[in-house]
Amino acid sequence: MAIWHKKDNKLFIVLIPIVNLVNYFITYKNITLNTYFFLTLFIDTIQGYMTWLIVRYVIIKMEKKSPLIDFTFKRLFLQLFYTSLAGLFFIIVTTELLNAIAKDKPVPLNFYQLDIWIYEIWILVINGIYISLYYYLFWKKSEQKLQTAKTLNSDGITVNIGNKSVRIALNDVCGFYVEEGVTFILDNTNKTYIINTSLDKLEQRLSSIQFFRVNRKFILHHSAVVAFNKIENKKLLVLTSPENNLPEELFISRLKAPKFKKWFKQNSVPL
Repeated sequence: MAIWHKKDNKLFIVLIPIVNLVNYFITYKNITLNTYFFLTLFIDTIQGYMTWLIVRYVIIKMEKKSPLIDFTFKRLFLQLFYTSLAGLFFIIVTTELLNAIAKDKPVPLNFYQLDIWIYEIWILVINGIYISLYYYLFWKKSEQKLQTAKTLNSDGITVNIGNKSVRIALNDVCGFYVEEGVTFILDNTNKTYIINTSLDKLEQRLSSIQFFRVNRKFILHHSAVVAFNKIENKKLLVLTSPENNLPEELFISRLKAPKFKKWFKQNSVPL
């Protein structure tokens, strides 16, 4: 999945009609705001949306095959070439078809002399937006990871209590959980603290030997897990220590069950 997935939709949904409108007033003189004008604008906007989706599809396919983060001029050239080829082919074919239906004659020559170059510039602008968005979001994610790394290290995790920062040793943490979108830490004295980090980010940074992501809401330290039972459909029922303010029973899915059993075994003392 592309790094900018879903973050680009709203931008282009708004941008394409605006670009079409500006393009009209730049290209044509003495524009009359009549039914024909708005119908043409509507058709061109739909064509613009379809062209954008085609260009977007090509970029996603190229990103899967060769991530843009491994930047080379060849990779950039190929993206510009294939997006231009696909986008312009669609524009030419649909324009010829629409013109044949509406006017029953070929597209005027000035379409290929002027309009087609405007479309090409627009396709290059789309590429520029996606490349800029890609590197911006990549930088943003790197900053978030750096911030998480500053908060969490091998010794403990830093939490803010009022104006004071307190470090909690990871061995003193029973687990992490999410409630109403807020992430909490529970220590072995049953005190809870709020941390401004998601469970997904914590899971990436925490030791996979000490901690296990049970489900979407809980990450548990091995000391908080007492036992587990096998239940239907190869799922597991995890039993936590009654001394902690954790749910006494937590379910583990069939897909996660083998990994959990291996994790539980490696943290158990052999008899």
